[in-house]
Amino acid sequence: MSRPRLIVLLDPPHATRGGDWYYRAFAPGRAMSERDGVYVVGCDRLHRALPRLARAADVLVLNSVCDADLFPLIAERGARNAATVFEVSDDFSAVQPWNPIYGFYQNPANVRLYKQLARACDAMQHTVPELARLYGHLGRSSRVFVNHLLEMPPPPRRSDGERLRIGWGGSSGHREDIARIAPALCQWISHTPGATLALMCSDSIWELFASLPNTRKARTATGSIDDYYRFVASLDIGLAPLGDTAFNRSRSDVKFVEYAAFGAAAIVQDFEPYRSTAKDGENARVVRDSDGLVAALDALAKSPGERARLRDAAYSYVSTERTQRAHAAERLDFYASLAAGDCPGAVDIAALFGEIESWEGAEVTGRHALLAHTRIERGMHDALVLAQQDGKRAEARSLLADVARRAPALDLPHLYAGGLFADATELTKALKLNPKSVTALVGLGRIALAAGAAAEALGYFVRAIELAPAHDELYRQASVAAAALGAKPDAASLLEHAETLARQLEPAA
Repeated sequence: MSRPRLIVLLDPPHATRGGDWYYRAFAPGRAMSERDGVYVVGCDRLHRALPRLARAADVLVLNSVCDADLFPLIAERGARNAATVFEVSDDFSAVQPWNPIYGFYQNPANVRLYKQLARACDAMQHTVPELARLYGHLGRSSRVFVNHLLEMPPPPRRSDGERLRIGWGGSSGHREDIARIAPALCQWISHTPGATLALMCSDSIWELFASLPNTRKARTATGSIDDYYRFVASLDIGLAPLGDTAFNRSRSDVKFVEYAAFGAAAIVQDFEPYRSTAKDGENARVVRDSDGLVAALDALAKSPGERARLRDAAYSYVSTERTQRAHAAERLDFYASLAAGDCPGAVDIAALFGEIESWEGAEVTGRHALLAHTRIERGMHDALVLAQQDGKRAEARSLLADVARRAPALDLPHLYAGGLFADATELTKALKLNPKSVTALVGLGRIALAAGAAAEALGYFVRAIELAPAHDELYRQASVAAAALGAKPDAASLLEHAETLARQLEPAA
C-alpha cells in the first residue's frame, strides 16, 4: 500500500479525550499527520462515529481494546485490504490488584479474547521490547515503537540556589512503588536543609508522607498533561522508583524522558524499563534500593554542577532520539507495508476530515483530530461506571435510556443496557441496529439458556461463531447449549475446538 491517507487510533472507553495523557503526550498522531497527505483521528470505543471512521480508514490501530464486536470489523477491513494493527501497551496478564481493570483481566476468558483480537489483526505494535517478547508471537508481524515526546521545550534554565525541590508525579497505580521508598525519603528530606518534597499525586500516595512537616512538602493537584509538565519543570531532581513486578517490567521509560525534557536531574530504578536509556553517571543516577537513593540524593544535593551535567546530557539525548517528528516516517512505512495495494472504494478523506472539523467535541490541529466525548459518549461512560456501584444501577439504566433517545441509530446504549441488566428486549434492539454484534448474540444466547430454551440459545451462539470463528468462548457457550439438548458428541466436539483455539494463543515451545 502507498502511504496511508487516514489513520484512526482507537482507545478503550475513557471519560475524556482532551485530558487523556497518552494521546496528549505520546500518541504519534500529530507527528504522522504532519506528513504530506496523511490525516489522523483519535477516538475511543464509545464514540458514535467509530463505524464510519473504521470503514474509511486505511489503517485502524486498536490500542488494547478488548471487545468481541471488533471481530467482524477486523474481518470486513481485511476483506477490503485495509490494515488493522493491535497495540499492546501494558502487560494485561499482570495487572496490579489496585488497577481499575484488574477484575476484568482476572477472567481468563477476557485474557483469551484480548489475545484473539490481537491475533486477528494484520500486525501488532508494542511500546517496549518486553511486550514484544511476551506477545509478539500473536501477530503476523510485530514492531516496537517506544514512546516519544511530540516536541521538546526550550533547554531548561536553573538557578541552582540553596533550595532543592525533589519530586515525583503520577497515578495511584504507582502507590506500591512510592511506598517502598517513602520511609527513606521522609528521613532524608527531614535531615537535609533546604530540601522540599514535591508531589503531584492521589490522596493515597500523599498519605504515605504524613510524617513530613507541611513546611517540607508541597502537593500539586492532579490535572492535565500541561499541568503535569509545569510541575515537572519545577523540580530540581525527579524520582522514578519501580518495584520488581511483571507489570512494571513492561512499563516504558517515560519518567526519565519527561525529566530530561523539562530539566530535572533523574534518579531512576535499576530496572528493565530504564536500562537501555538512563546511564548511571552519564545522564542520570541509577539506584537499586533505598540506600542507593539516599546516596544519590546526597551527591546531587551537594553538587549543583553535577545536577546540571546530568540534565544537560539527558536533554541532549531526548532531543535527538526521542521526538515523534523524527520517527513518524518509521510508523508510516510500517503501516504501508501491511497491504499490497490501495483500499478499494476509497472515500474522499479530505472531505470527510472537513466534516469532522465541524463535529461537536472535535479538537483539530492541521490534519489531526481528537474526538472528545459529547453528551452521548459521556452518558454511556457514566452509566458503565455507575452500574458497578451499589445503589446506582437504576441511575445507570436511566442514563442509557436517555442516550438511546438522543441517538436512536446507535446500538451501544441498548447493548450495554441489555448486558448489564440481562434484558433480551434491549439486546434485540441492539442486534437490529447492528446485526453483526457478537456481544448481543452471546447475551441473547445466555438469557435463552438460563430460561431453558437450549435450542434457541444454540442458534444464537452458532450465529456468533459465524461472525467470530476465532473466539473460543463462543464454542464453549455453544457446547453448554448442545449438552443441554442431549447432543453430547456435538458438545464434546465444540469444547475440543475451543481448547484448540486457546492453545493457539500460546507461544511455540
